[in-house]
Amino acid sequence: GLSSVVRHPTKDELLVGGADGVPKIYKMVRDKVRQIGDNSNLIREFPALPGRLFGVAYSRDGLRIAAASSLDGKGEVRVYSIADGVQQMRTEIPTGGVFTVAFSGDGKTIACGGFDGQVRLIDTATGQVMKVFFPVPVGPSVAAR
Repeated sequence: GLSSVVRHPTKDELLVGGADGVPKIYKMVRDKVRQIGDNSNLIREFPALPGRLFGVAYSRDGLRIAAASSLDGKGEVRVYSIADGVQQMRTEIPTGGVFTVAFSGDGKTIACGGFDGQVRLIDTATGQVMKVFFPVPVGPSVAAR
């Protein structure tokens, strides 16, 4: 099943991710006669991440993709070049699955968040986590009192 779908910033293409852990780019418009079981709209498949993909994103310039996965309480974020499919970055998140990912406007940073409630900012050149923070204070709710 699909968990995440995002449209290319300038082309009629979709990046999808789901249960198989494989980021895939598809053409939005069919240009061949449909054959049962064909996959003719598939443009590129990238190597599988561990577990399920819960988040995928395009860089603003449309030249790279990011994918976020979760398996057995751990997460991973990867960045790939669309042109040649080469992995450009990989970061493991050992404390929780990753459910969402997004590029910064300049493409130099990725924000990801997941099960542990933390948002991480990752340098796309090195894969190093630059900052970790909670987006909201965590504590007892007023309703629980």
